Amino acid sequence: MQALGAVADAMSKATTIVGAMVGIIRNTIRDIVAEVIGACISKALQALTVVLIPKVAAEIAILVSKTSSKILNLLKRLFEAIKRMGVLTRQCDAILAQIGQASRNTLRLEAFRLQSVGESTRSWSGYRQAVSTIGQGHTAVHGPVGQVIENTARGAGQSNTAQNTGQAGDTLRGDNPAPKPIELPL
Repeated sequence: MQALGAVADAMSKATTIVGAMVGIIRNTIRDIVAEVIGACISKALQALTVVLIPKVAAEIAILVSKTSSKILNLLKRLFEAIKRMGVLTRQCDAILAQIGQASRNTLRLEAFRLQSVGESTRSWSGYRQAVSTIGQGHTAVHGPVGQVIENTARGAGQSNTAQNTGQAGDTLRGDNPAPKPIELPL
């Protein structure tokens, strides 16, 4: 639940940031266009004197060209920023996929456990069948024992899992503090 909350928070921040960027760019472009329109009106008034028409037309063309360049640069920067936010979104998507898989695996394990409860009877064979069913559930979710050992060894080499195992055991003593929130790589 903490991971889902962190992903939702990251998406909320990303949406707010992109919205602010779009708003700033929109206002900037509106101001630039208003400035150009004002300049064009001013130039049109100057052009009322017939002698200045060619000069005014050239100045308006230059002004429109410069303004188009400014607007295109702003839009380019906006699209680059949105592209960078897309990377964040893909990271959140990957995290959500992992959370979804973990949730599905938990449901699969629970299904095997519930089945084992139905299979267990007061006899030794019922108990053995229930334990076998739970084992099948673990194999279905995590893979065969050899694969689990191999994945654990790989994971321990990539992180400090072995150290954390001892640390987790230490937290079981004392007043049993609340777990620390999960930090996502955002």
